[in-house]
Amino acid sequence: MRSFRGDAQAGGGVWSDVTTVDGVVYTSSLAPGPARNEVAKRILKSNERRAAILDPAIDELREIVSMHEPIELICSVAVPTSVSFDPRGNRPDDATETVTWPARIEYLLGVALSVAPGTGSTPTDVTQRVMDLLDDVFDAARATNFLDSIETSSLLDNEALDAVANDLTNAW
Repeated sequence: MRSFRGDAQAGGGVWSDVTTVDGVVYTSSLAPGPARNEVAKRILKSNERRAAILDPAIDELREIVSMHEPIELICSVAVPTSVSFDPRGNRPDDATETVTWPARIEYLLGVALSVAPGTGSTPTDVTQRVMDLLDDVFDAARATNFLDSIETSSLLDNEALDAVANDLTNAW
């Protein structure tokens, strides 16, 4: 897959890796064939493993939310995920840590509205577990969407897989 390293340049497609070192652009790619098909199979299996945790993660999240006071729980997640702190004071932008959290908070609100409100306080370990579960739910949902967007029979259809992979790459 295309590299997401900070020094990688855009372009080259999903099966290519483009890197610039000292102003020189290096490109490597994985041509269609057995090696590329093995990579595609590994991607599929990885997504299957990730998608399998969706229902258990949702169930655990609902259980935790139903045991705690909803406003306290939601605030305990919303506040630390909306900002990041750099003790060195030299980070101009925290978007890489906070950009996807509004959707997760919205999902957490929906979960809180779908269960009877709890009354328990929200210790730090509960907040962290809820944040981890929200990450799991969103990651598993992305994997499920990927699996739904391709059929196993088209796994080795390079054109179809490239189109799906490019769509997902651009969405992230």
